[in-house]
Amino acid sequence: MIETLQLDLAVQTLDRALTSEARRLGANLVHGHVSGCENPAAVYNRGLRKGIRGLGKPPDFYRKVHISTGSLADYVAVNHLVDLTQAGPDGVEEALLNAFLSRILREGTLPVPAGNLGSPESPFFPTSGVLLRFNPMKRTGDYRADRGGTGMLFDADAIMAAAHHAVERCRIVNPDVAIGLILCFGRDLSHSVNRKLAEKIRKWRKLYSSIVGIDVAGDERAMTLSESTDLDEMAECFEIAAGNGGEEFPRTGHCGETNAIDVATLCATVTRLKLIHVAHPIFPIKASWSGDDRALRLMSDLNVVAELCFGSNMRTGTIASPAEFGRVLKTLDDWGIRYCFDTDNPELLRTTLALDLATLLLAGAITPEQIENAFRTAHECAFFRRLRAA
Repeated sequence: MIETLQLDLAVQTLDRALTSEARRLGANLVHGHVSGCENPAAVYNRGLRKGIRGLGKPPDFYRKVHISTGSLADYVAVNHLVDLTQAGPDGVEEALLNAFLSRILREGTLPVPAGNLGSPESPFFPTSGVLLRFNPMKRTGDYRADRGGTGMLFDADAIMAAAHHAVERCRIVNPDVAIGLILCFGRDLSHSVNRKLAEKIRKWRKLYSSIVGIDVAGDERAMTLSESTDLDEMAECFEIAAGNGGEEFPRTGHCGETNAIDVATLCATVTRLKLIHVAHPIFPIKASWSGDDRALRLMSDLNVVAELCFGSNMRTGTIASPAEFGRVLKTLDDWGIRYCFDTDNPELLRTTLALDLATLLLAGAITPEQIENAFRTAHECAFFRRLRAA
């Protein structure tokens, strides 16, 4: 997003904009998917070892996974291919180790550092916490057979045990970084598969302190949750997974990243699933610019936090420009709705949080106060509070 000639200016701008409090807090990264946080070379090599179909030659694979633009459906299709390379206990453990290390080392840096400022050795800000999201059922192999997952090759319990082991290994070598997992239900999976996952999450939570929350993700057009039956079934999954923790078990959800989700659907989803965060609620926010402020009113009344990923939303066309993203932030500020920043799939998007922030600063779309407040919101969010209390 930043041309080479602008790099020095980006370094200076970001360095000046970060307040001492923002640097003290560091980045607590709430929203990153393991499928998009692993270096493509590692993904490709593991895919070759597994014999995964569809990888193609290295240049073709890199063009495919280094997402430059496209719809959310295109974006999700790339993630499905990566999911298959990560299938099985060994694949999951390796992928999580790679993804956690990448986020810890790179999110505070610019991809091409100038001098030693903004390099892994000297980031603009530290990474204080990392949460990664993934769907264990999508690491079982042929999970999409008729959307029913009847062709699963690997045991989900073994996959979750491997995932927790990866978290524990990362905690040993990064004791100052809060590390955990958010498990995702799939909009593109059948209710029977999602319900099976919910029952397993309820069991796993008693075994693994690394699980700090649940999410619903995937192509919104596959299941908008506008149908009451779909929403009731997803709400059932959330309740089963939450178990005795009930509403105290943190819940987030991808909702509003495309125009398939209207304002009424977002409001119903937030209410029925008891979400405390909403990821990418961009289209319902834009609806307020035309006079429909129901989503903003609900988020404000319920103190729901917005998870915003500028680079990702630019690539999928959800956001047209840095200026439009700045308008989203101003709208949320006007309503007193808190938000946090993240990068979603940084390795596939070839970005970092530092790069996203520098891009917005150079465009005049963000202020130092907004950065500091977003860092504080992420630091104080329920997912990291639960992790620190574990």
